Amino acid sequence: MKKIIGWSVITGISGLMIGAGFLLSIEKEEASSVKDVSINTELIENATSDENVASDETVKMDTDLVDSVVADGTIKTKAAVTEGPEYKVNAESPEQRENRVLRESLLREQYAKEDGSFVRVVSLEGENTYVDGIIKNVEFIINYGKTETDAIRVMHLMTHQKVQAEQKWGAAPMTPTSTSRLVMALKKHPEYDPELLRVAEMWAANDFSEVDAQHNYLNTKLKATVEEGAATGVATPEEEKEFVQKYFDSSVAQELGYQ
Repeated sequence: MKKIIGWSVITGISGLMIGAGFLLSIEKEEASSVKDVSINTELIENATSDENVASDETVKMDTDLVDSVVADGTIKTKAAVTEGPEYKVNAESPEQRENRVLRESLLREQYAKEDGSFVRVVSLEGENTYVDGIIKNVEFIINYGKTETDAIRVMHLMTHQKVQAEQKWGAAPMTPTSTSRLVMALKKHPEYDPELLRVAEMWAANDFSEVDAQHNYLNTKLKATVEEGAATGVATPEEEKEFVQKYFDSSVAQELGYQ
């Protein structure tokens, strides 16, 4: 009887020890999981802190122009922040990619010399060149309307020079050269919204009396949030001069007589 009790006690103690070990193992796993979650959270927070933050400048950079570069050199670009998640794919040959990388590098060096800061350059083959989300001069406008959306986008950017608005995203030069090229491009596409050509011909004739309403029309066509970026009036000559000198190359100011 004593032997049976002794073995029962020993068996019970062993069971308790095994159970305690199992609980400790679970606690260690849970602690490890918490640690892993903590580490992952820190990584996410660090990654978030490195994201581009929209500046308080009147004109904000479009940070979604280039979404990713695939290993084979194919570049996926977002049409615009306001146009949803649809992608336009530019398949580059190795030579085209090499030329683009070199071109972007040279442009970064050129514009960084102005104030010593890093600039973001997007210069896709056959597309418009953006420096921190802005088309800095007329020669950087290559695509005036390969598609109707392309035409609307570049026209929308051009209006920012001529309108008053609380917020503007990006810009492109509105000059006699750029407006005449725009008209020529639109005339090749009678299937586009006829209002685009009518507006472009007004601009080419130096008529900007309706440019604020035209900006809001284009904004709507891009499915933008009109309340945030709506034009509230036509810019004064002084406001336009300040805008041009601040955001564009000197060649634009010279063509417009601001220099």
